[in-house]
Parts: sequence; C-alpha cells; structure tokens
Amino acid sequence: AGTAPGRGGGRVRRALGRFPWEAGLLLLALAALYEILTRGAAPSGGSRGAPPEVDLLVPLFPILFVAGAGGLALRGLRRLLPRLRTAGGRARAGLYLAARRLAAVPRSALLLVMVGALAVGILSYAGVFVASSEATARQKSLVFVGADAAVGVNGPVELPAAVAARATLVVRLPVATTSEGLPVAVLGVDPATFPRAAFFDPGFAGGSLEGLLGRLGPMEGGELPVLVAGAGFPRSTALDLLGRDVPVRVVATAEAFPGMPGSAPLVVASAAGLEEALHSPLRNFQPAFQVWVRGDPEPVVDALLARGVVPQGVLTAAQVREQPAFRSLGWIFGFMQVLGMLVGTVALTATLLYLQSRQRSREMSYALARRMGLARRSHRRSVALELAGMLGVALVVGAGAAAGAALLVHRELDFMPGLPPAAVVRAPWTLLAATVATLAAFTWIGAWAVQRRADRANIAEVMRLAG
Repeated sequence: AGTAPGRGGGRVRRALGRFPWEAGLLLLALAALYEILTRGAAPSGGSRGAPPEVDLLVPLFPILFVAGAGGLALRGLRRLLPRLRTAGGRARAGLYLAARRLAAVPRSALLLVMVGALAVGILSYAGVFVASSEATARQKSLVFVGADAAVGVNGPVELPAAVAARATLVVRLPVATTSEGLPVAVLGVDPATFPRAAFFDPGFAGGSLEGLLGRLGPMEGGELPVLVAGAGFPRSTALDLLGRDVPVRVVATAEAFPGMPGSAPLVVASAAGLEEALHSPLRNFQPAFQVWVRGDPEPVVDALLARGVVPQGVLTAAQVREQPAFRSLGWIFGFMQVLGMLVGTVALTATLLYLQSRQRSREMSYALARRMGLARRSHRRSVALELAGMLGVALVVGAGAAAGAALLVHRELDFMPGLPPAAVVRAPWTLLAATVATLAAFTWIGAWAVQRRADRANIAEVMRLAG
C-alpha cells in the first residue's frame, strides 16, 4: 500500500508523456492562422503621430506553430532513435558510440532539442520576415518613386551630359479616365533613356524593361500603343485626357511598374506619342515633370542648378522607406530575432549543463573503452557526432517549421497592400549561415571540453566511485 502513491505518480507521468500536447499547440497555431487569413495582419494605422499597430497574432502564430510542429516531429523521432542501435553496428568506433548514445538519449535531452528547435524556428521565422520586409519595402518605395530619386522640375529640361547616363525625364499627366469611366494614371516616358534610371524587376512583367519599352511608340492605325500596369483595364479603349479622347491599344501589361500609384492602374506611353495623340505639347496640360535618378540625386540637382533649372523638390525612395508603415514589421520581427537569440542561448547553456550532468558516466565508459583500445580521436569524434546530431535535428526541425509558417502567412503580412508590388519572400541566408556556424563551433568546443575533462579524470577514482 505504501508504494501506491509512487506507482500512481508514475502512471500520471507516463500518461502525460503519451498525451500529444504538441497537437494542442498546433490547434492553437491553426486558430491564429485562421484569424490572420480572415482578418488580415497588416499593421493598422494608429493615432496621429503614433506608429501603426501590429496584431499580436503575428508574433504568436510562429511560436505556437514551431513549438507544435517541432514537438510532433521530435515525438516521431523518439520512436525512431532505438533503430540507431543496429544502424551503427558496423560503423567506425566514433560513429558507433554516437549512434548508441543517441539511441538511448533521455527525455531531458529531447527537451533540449525541442528548446533548440524553438529557438532556431523563432530566429529563422523572424529572419525571413526581416529580410522579406526590407526587400518588400525597397521594391514598394522604388516603384512608388519610380527610381532612387525623383527631382521635380517646372518643364521639359535637357539633361546635362555629366549625369545623363543615370537620369531620365518623365511626365505625369493629370488623372485620366477610360471611356468606361475607370480612373487611371498616365505616365509619359522616353523609351531610349528610361531604363537608365527607372527601377524595374523582370518579375513585374516576365521580361526586360527594354523589351517592354520597345513596343511603345507613335500612333499606329489611329491608336496609341500603351503599357498598362494594374488590373481591370480594357484591352482596347480610349482615354479621356482633359476632354480629349485618345484611342489606345494595350501592347504590354505588367503587375507593377515604376511610378505606379496604389489607387489606380498606370498607363505608360512614350511622351512623343502622347504629344502626337493630343496634337499639343504636354506642357500645355500642366503635367508634373520629373527627372528620375539612379543613385545619389545631389550631382543631378547641382548640374540642373548650374543650368539655371531650380528643382521643385526631391523625393527619394530612402525617405519613403523611413515611414512607420514600412518599418513597423521590421521592428516587431527584429524583437523576435532577439527573442530567438535569447532562447538559443538558454538552449546552448542547458546543453552544456546536460553534458556536465552525464560527465561521470561518460568518464566511466571512456575509461573502459580506453582499456579496450579506443583512441582519443575516436572518442572526441563520437561526442562531436552526438552533439551534431542533437543540434542538427534542432536546426532542421526549427528551420523547416519556420519556413512552413512563413509560407503560410507571408502574403498577409503586406504592410501596404494597396501599394504595388505584392510582398516578396526572401531567405535570410546570412543569418542561417551564422546559425550553422555557431552550432558547429559549439559542437567542436563541447566535444573538446568533454574530451579534455575525460583525459584529466582519475581513472582509479572513477572506478572506485562507480563501484
């Protein structure tokens, strides 16, 4: 009767061990995912002067998902570990010892692997969105401005030869409408110089910018060839430009294009073709003339001033990226990166404590193995392989779960969905390389420390304590 409580406690622990708590975390993660997909998770505008507010589900979802998916993966791995006893039977001594130890790894070690996977997952997920938000902010700001910088001028200007290689003159006409009543923005460009300065990603239209611009030109058959960026524009229609009807023919389309606003499709035509269609110089329509610049705009501004042209203002893509709406996700995922590093530090520290707690049994087995001819190098290699196995599983499980979580929600984390292009996904290769290098260094240092302590151990004392 006196042993009943102990037996009862053991049954409770075994029952808890069999309970798939990871599935509960995954269900919570899926509930958070459902809310993100249905309500959206882009930052909402806060009070005036305050940064946009970010839904708490954004940082909570990946933690739940990585913990749940990682836990289920490690639960399945635990069932496979005993097979390592036979898998390493014919391997070299170092690999054989590592396989035997991993096959008999205790629950505490798997818990360390779980914590490590969570740290890698949080760090990787945050890294994906830091890299992706930076790439998305760069593309959106460059598409909004059109180039690295846009210098306003009061009319057509001849670009100074010193800066002409990285500048182009564009003209933005007042908002027009199609014959169906669809509001559109109109951009007049010089196809010959436009690629020198304008930002363009081939993914916007599945081809080169030069190839698209080559289709623009003068009127053909009474219609003006145009390129259209944005949805909903008819293939054949007419533009109402300040009361003048201009029949147009769409010769190319793009998902996004330099100078494209978020509120309406963009119609791009050659400036010369627009003047021909309107039978009048573009300056008569009070458009906005801009000099788009690739790189630093200061030399261009200085060259224009030297010619007596006073700029009407300079807007750079870098200035646009400083807006809180562009930086809000970077702030929160930067915090998550710090959280991942802290959890990783805890996991590595706990792993050192785990190695220390098993040191005495290791010294005993090492002493016996040395008498049987085991080389120091083989023993050190076995410890390194054991550590590499644990940390490698944490890396693969954590990074894999983070990648899955990122792919599920990246479209919903567009901080400015109304501004093209759509959010892009970028892998944080530098961060991943640094993580792998850190784990590799920790593996080497851990194996060296274990081997050093084993070499210094008093074999007779170890044997006496074991007896």
